[in-house]
Amino acid sequence: MKKIQASIRPEKLDPVRTALAAKGFHAMASAEGHNTPPGRVRLPPFRGRRTEGDRIAGVTIETTVHDDEVSEAVATIRAAACTGNYGDGKILVFPEAMEQVGRIAVWMI
Repeated sequence: MKKIQASIRPEKLDPVRTALAAKGFHAMASAEGHNTPPGRVRLPPFRGRRTEGDRIAGVTIETTVHDDEVSEAVATIRAAACTGNYGDGKILVFPEAMEQVGRIAVWMI
């Protein structure tokens, strides 16, 4: 099992979730936050002025998949989240050493 963590743009959350669900990856968790890239960031113009900032709004998605499904899940996230612009996000894959997995309500292993 591997854990996939993807930091993406907030407006790409729904397309990524539907793309993953279409491929059979239904279980995931998401959290809102801010990504801090190296250097200053040019934000979209506001009232005709260009602005700069040090943080970009983002959403983090986490899911766990089998070892043989990692490349398919990463390709699905990348295709659904890509806009071609700077700040699309990052995808991290972690080795997951799970000894026990169970439901909290009834603790079935």
